Amino acid sequence: MKSKLASLFAVGPFALFPADKALALTSMLPVSQLLTATAITGTEYVPIVQDGATRKTTMQRLFQAVTPSNIPNLDASKVLSGIFDGPRIPLLEINYKTSGVLGSTRGRAGSMLDLLKADGKGVVSKADLLDFSGYALAYQYPGIDPTGATNSQPGIQAMINATNTRSAVQLRGQKLYFGPGRFRVDDKILLGSAQALICAGRNKTTFVVNSSTFNMNAYAVFEVPPYSNAGAAKDCEVEFVQPNFPGMTRNHLIKYPPAFFLNTAPGFIFDGIRCRHAYRCIIALGNNGASDFGTIESGAAAPYQFAAFTADASGTTLHVTAVGSGQIAVPGFGYKVERTGVYTVYRIVNQSGGPTGGVGDYQLAWATSFSSGPNYQTDGGNVIDGALDFIRNQAFRCYPYGYLGSHSYAAYTDGGTSCLALGRADGFDFDNLSSSNAEVVLTPRANGHAHFASLELDSDMSRLRTFAGEPSIGFLALSSAGAMAREQVHAENSTITIDHLKNINNSSNCIVNVGTNGRIYILGGVLQNSQPDGKFLCFDAGAAGGFARVANSMINNSGGTRTQPFFVQTGATNSMQLIGNARHANLSNGGPIYSYAADNFGNLVAGNHFYPQTHVLPLSSVGAYETDTPDALATPTIAFATPGSPITVNSSSGKYWRKGDRVELELSVDFKTPVATSEAGDLRIFGTGMPWPRFKSETSCQLDDAAKVAFSGFFSPIITHAVLGTPLIQFRQFVSGGASTLLGTAGFPQNTDHFIVKFHCSYPV
Repeated sequence: MKSKLASLFAVGPFALFPADKALALTSMLPVSQLLTATAITGTEYVPIVQDGATRKTTMQRLFQAVTPSNIPNLDASKVLSGIFDGPRIPLLEINYKTSGVLGSTRGRAGSMLDLLKADGKGVVSKADLLDFSGYALAYQYPGIDPTGATNSQPGIQAMINATNTRSAVQLRGQKLYFGPGRFRVDDKILLGSAQALICAGRNKTTFVVNSSTFNMNAYAVFEVPPYSNAGAAKDCEVEFVQPNFPGMTRNHLIKYPPAFFLNTAPGFIFDGIRCRHAYRCIIALGNNGASDFGTIESGAAAPYQFAAFTADASGTTLHVTAVGSGQIAVPGFGYKVERTGVYTVYRIVNQSGGPTGGVGDYQLAWATSFSSGPNYQTDGGNVIDGALDFIRNQAFRCYPYGYLGSHSYAAYTDGGTSCLALGRADGFDFDNLSSSNAEVVLTPRANGHAHFASLELDSDMSRLRTFAGEPSIGFLALSSAGAMAREQVHAENSTITIDHLKNINNSSNCIVNVGTNGRIYILGGVLQNSQPDGKFLCFDAGAAGGFARVANSMINNSGGTRTQPFFVQTGATNSMQLIGNARHANLSNGGPIYSYAADNFGNLVAGNHFYPQTHVLPLSSVGAYETDTPDALATPTIAFATPGSPITVNSSSGKYWRKGDRVELELSVDFKTPVATSEAGDLRIFGTGMPWPRFKSETSCQLDDAAKVAFSGFFSPIITHAVLGTPLIQFRQFVSGGASTLLGTAGFPQNTDHFIVKFHCSYPV
């Protein structure tokens, strides 16, 4: 049986199902013969047709419902199934057993369920079954206008004040339920103690903020009071009005306060929250540990800012101190102190005007105590800082909600937008975080572990920057299309560990950058940069103590012939390790696949398959470099220690490659020998362009058989150092008793058109 009354109520802007279930109905309902001048009180009788018979109940009793789990004779094997998509209040199909009558389980004689026979099968609204005795329904309170024509803030605040009670039985204020509508808000709404703000859903319940009417000195649109344990905000949307005209820039954006502000509200739950056209969405400062950010959709454009500061006693001057890594100076600012909870909250005001004229030019800051400092100013589209426990999130998405499709989109995508700034917390646990054209930042206060099961950075201005902490990422997806798209990952004084990375980039800039004392581990993935002059991994200019490891990854490229290395190491104290990687078949030849400008013990190249890609390695070597693509040797010069008639090289071919801490070298030389004149000393081959040995040690090499026969004895080439470090390949003859002598003019073939020497050497570097 589907209640015809329920079907009737599910229409109009004040629809009761599923939106609100308010008892005070109005004549807006299209009920025939309803007296428009008389409001429904809830005591009227309404008919219900069931099994062909007309029954009746009162409006009031219609909404005195019980939970499905407590309905006697309900067939538990036939679970209630949803019929239409209502926000948390779908229609349900109920299958009843064949005997007995359903009665009230809460002692309410005459409830709607008393009228349903146990042998019936029908469809009712879940709203008929839910107990809303713990909810305060917005439409029951005067001054709350769902059309947006008038300011609803006084009515909403009055509703909160009337329902914000706690006792031994009622441990928190009533839940606040807002049905569909657009509610204009002109001032801050202070939520009650541990109250839950429940709405009908994003795009259905919207709180509208316009700087022309909103109090721009307000701390937030919704402020959660300190120690508001286990409060909640669910399925709500806050929309801000921003300018919209051609050519507008970031300077034209209205710098609104955040949609939500928390200060020391542990266990707070956000879920189904969207901020449209916002400057700031959620600012959570202080100990908001154990909070749960379920699904957040943030369209906030504020830039990331962080600075250490002290404040003077007069409250007029803000002194920025220790501006360094990850910090931005904000000189010329005054402030106002607002103390809530155990934390000092500073409102930082621009000396040139501050939050006046509806253009709120201020930022938020906070201190960890009432002491004189140092304190920290943090600002951004969303900020979480100061938690003494873990913060959990299921789905956090930063996207140009409200900006897309308007002229303000250019301001959102100019590279200054911050998605999320994460500061102090014992840990962050994100199931999924995605950001479009906005950056995610771990500030210098980030001290705990941040884990992202999935992190997606989409579009040219998206990136992850870390200035502290040790974030780990299960899956990292990077994408950008513009040739001038900026870096997408940057680590400084922090460690980023990435289990799997997949990127699609076409940028002339480096995709991943390592700064001073930054460490980045990429443990697997598919890496590419389609721009011919684009790089993937680099070190900042002037960086020191940086480290990067790329392992078990496929190097891909779908662009033109590369002109720059894919991995670039610079800086005397920066180390780069490439282990177990391979190139894709479409990786075009061109510039080297990796380049080391400086040698140090942390450098390592091992187990890669990059052939036939070239590379650049330092000549001297304290790092370990294993290459699978040989380097060509230059055409050598051949002469005796004391030259005489010139020895002409007809042709030569040679190569060398790194294998661990050794160099393998092969050389074949075809030369023409003259008639000896004034030659003296030993025969030398030099100028091949090969890397020098690490020590002045001689290394025996193996001559091929033809070369052995060519000489008048058994000779092996050796590599040694001469004056000024010039490398020499010399030939030594071993004689009886272990003695040896260098190959000189004696026994050397003279006046030969083609004298060929081939040998292979392996020596330490």
